[in-house]
Amino acid sequence: MPDAPTTPDPAAEDPRPEAGGVTTEDPATTADPAGEDAAAEPEGDAARRTPRAGRDLRAAIGVGLLLGAVVIASLVIDARAFLVVVIAAMVLGAWEVRRAVATRGIRVPLVPLVLGAVGMIAAAYLRGAEALVVTFGLTVVGLLVWRVADGLVGPRATWPPPRSSCSTRCSSGGSPR
Repeated sequence: MPDAPTTPDPAAEDPRPEAGGVTTEDPATTADPAGEDAAAEPEGDAARRTPRAGRDLRAAIGVGLLLGAVVIASLVIDARAFLVVVIAAMVLGAWEVRRAVATRGIRVPLVPLVLGAVGMIAAAYLRGAEALVVTFGLTVVGLLVWRVADGLVGPRATWPPPRSSCSTRCSSGGSPR
């Protein structure tokens, strides 16, 4: 039986890593397609280029080193200083998760979320795992009560929906048309 024709994989044809292809050439030894060396570019063009990921690598490394130093210093100083660093990280993380789920139209109240995050860390530090579970439960209940007290917002705010004119006429013996 003859071999069936296969469709070429577009990722195999495109050697760029973001396209899924793998290049076997060493970028340091590969010549520029225009025949020019990358080092011969004017200084202005190289300064205007942004990194591929869109982030400043030097700033990211600096922030990472600074945060690492803060964590290590808080561990060396005292356990309560580390607790403050962890609480700050939890509050920032809770705020970030709240922002992320808000993109899907889910509103999470910030006050009980932050109070619960701080309470869970403090309870786990002071009283252990059982207190953590209790504080988590209280946080969930607090979030639920807060959302119920806020009421409905958006298209569901008019619940129950108004009665249609058909149901009023049909119950009085009138024709639905």
